[in-house]
Amino acid sequence: MYNHNEELEKAKVEIAEKELENELREENEAIIFENGNEEKSDMEDNQIILSNGEIIAFDFSKLTGTKIVVIKDKYQRIRKRKASLIGELDEVYLMLIAEAGCGIPYTTLLNYKYQDFLKIKNLVSDFLQED
Repeated sequence: MYNHNEELEKAKVEIAEKELENELREENEAIIFENGNEEKSDMEDNQIILSNGEIIAFDFSKLTGTKIVVIKDKYQRIRKRKASLIGELDEVYLMLIAEAGCGIPYTTLLNYKYQDFLKIKNLVSDFLQED
């Protein structure tokens, strides 16, 4: 049965997600350097060197409470009943945070070699555990 308020809430969440995706695309484009590029940034601690030599930089400084809420909503819809009460323990949630930090879609991050995936997972976990 059609519930107008429920549909309105779903639409609001979808709009917020699209706005977040657009903002991430504009603000947090992935900074990928070719192997051997000596260019350095102030985010050097938040860089991952992939097994193929590429470097991905993460900028978590632009995350806001609103963005985290939208990410959590997206996580709940993706995982449904499998969603952990503590998202920080779920790899999908961590990859959604990583997506917000680097602009690379979480589905792409999930498909990286395990060695690279683990580096990204650990970087995001460490970021979330900072005081």
